[in-house]
Formats: sequence, structure tokens, C-alpha cells
Amino acid sequence: MLRELSGQVFALVRELPKPLSREEMREMKRLCRFLSNTVKDQERKREVRK
Repeated sequence: MLRELSGQVFALVRELPKPLSREEMREMKRLCRFLSNTVKDQERKREVRK
């Protein structure tokens, strides 16, 4: 579920009107990095449980 949600967020970020300010770009990158890392962490935890 988290993977699907992060995919939707990435799609929304791509649809944002351009150009974004530097601050907005920095925040979007931070959000995407956070989501990506969270998904990876969840997948690692799932692998460890198996």
C-alpha cells in the first residue's frame, strides 16, 4: 500500500506547474527521498521477517 501511495505522490509531483522555485524543488526532492527511503525500509523489514 505504501508503494502505491508513494507512486501516486511521485505522479502528482510530476504534474505540478513548472517552473518551481528552488525552495519548492528542494521540498519536493526531500519528500520524494523520504517516501522512497520509507518504502525501501518497509521492504527490508518484510524480507527479514520471512
